[in-house]
Amino acid sequence: MSPNAGSSRPTPIALIVSLGGKPQIATFMLEALRARGHLVDRLHVLHLSTQDPRMQRSLDALRVALRNDAGDPPVAIETHPIRPVKAMPANGTHPLWGEPILTVDDPRAPDAIWMTGQALIARLRNEGCALHLCVTGGPRLIGIQMMSVASLMFGGGDEVWHLYTPPDLRERAGEGAVMSAPGQVRLVRVPLLPLGALAPALRVIAFSRPEDVIEAGQRRLSMEQRARCRQVIAGLAPRERDALQAFAAGARTNAEAAKRLGVKVSTLGTYTGKIYGLCREAWGDAPDARLSHQDLRERFRGLPAEVWT
Repeated sequence: MSPNAGSSRPTPIALIVSLGGKPQIATFMLEALRARGHLVDRLHVLHLSTQDPRMQRSLDALRVALRNDAGDPPVAIETHPIRPVKAMPANGTHPLWGEPILTVDDPRAPDAIWMTGQALIARLRNEGCALHLCVTGGPRLIGIQMMSVASLMFGGGDEVWHLYTPPDLRERAGEGAVMSAPGQVRLVRVPLLPLGALAPALRVIAFSRPEDVIEAGQRRLSMEQRARCRQVIAGLAPRERDALQAFAAGARTNAEAAKRLGVKVSTLGTYTGKIYGLCREAWGDAPDARLSHQDLRERFRGLPAEVWT
């Protein structure tokens, strides 16, 4: 059942599509969602600059089709040109936008898509909308970036879709020659891990650049990795810790590490057995998971001195 059914204050349902020269992507999506009981009342279109006549024709054709649409509820359209951010206030809201991007070949395009998409989704979430995203239309880069944004911003009830149009219909539809094809297309649900819903703190970076998001994720992973390393080191006796440091520093065999520590190889083997056991516990590995000296080197190299004390 649609989220806006059976309620005195219906939940608005918003469809977000990226559009190129084929405006029928949006109307086909609306029809397919209606068939599933999702009565969309807001259509949000992400697009490149209308300085491109093809883009302007596509938007004009879509507006005409929506005016003639007899669907209930009527669908309001809102267009969102993809713009780069010229300046970002310290509080991370209401960025100052630049002029719309003309082509995805523009080196500013990836960041511009990311920021435009995040600003839109943040607004719609604040307005209480149920969200559907179609990643089929327009340049492929827009769909890729919007998938990334959705993974951060979408909630558990939001959906991402691919629209499959049969080849014969695709050929007949061209660039808007066919705008309605009920029952002739197929929706394919795109699996999405809603990272923002699983870890709400991630949404604090909702207005960050892609590089900032990646850096924040790497910092978080680094903190988790360091915590596991501390857990292992805390369980070791001093000489066992020395053995682990030898492997972290590049020792490739028990014999090499034993020579550095001045102990027998058999003694070193006892040390590594305990180290491996603690590592399996810290990283959640199976009790019989096979570990190597290389694993120790990759997990423990480069740790600051205070972690070892």
